[in-house]
Amino acid sequence: MGCHGIPGYRNAYPSYLVPKVGGQHPEYIISALKDYRSGARQHQTMQAQAAVLSDQDIEDIAAFFAQAKQ
Repeated sequence: MGCHGIPGYRNAYPSYLVPKVGGQHPEYIISALKDYRSGARQHQTMQAQAAVLSDQDIEDIAAFFAQAKQ
């Protein structure tokens, strides 16, 4: 929830608004994390984070964010 749960949080460089993912559909989060892990979706920080996640980790993260409030 650190990056994706802080209202108005901005990335340092390049500067952009970090999307909030609380309440998002778990299928979307699973798809996005697997795409970051495979390199199909480009974002250096997210690719580094997802690279070490197992499929079970990704499902657990998706379930957590899906139940979280925006």
